[in-house]
Amino acid sequence: MLEITILTIVFVITATVEFVPLFKQKKWKEIIISFILLSVSYILYILWIFDITIEPVSKIVGIIYKPMINLWNQLSFLCK
Repeated sequence: MLEITILTIVFVITATVEFVPLFKQKKWKEIIISFILLSVSYILYILWIFDITIEPVSKIVGIIYKPMINLWNQLSFLCK
């Protein structure tokens, strides 16, 4: 449960840093695209935490998110 809490805090901070300037500039297209990408990333991480894999997606995630997964493993190790 601590892992999900940390993950949620990281994503909220990321979203805040990303969305506040876009709201000020009223870039609605970028806000929608960023929200979708951030939401997909969050869902994929939660699936990964609970060891639920979708085979075609897991190969893509492995390539794209490998640095983030390594960071997450380090955070998980610190929480234990």
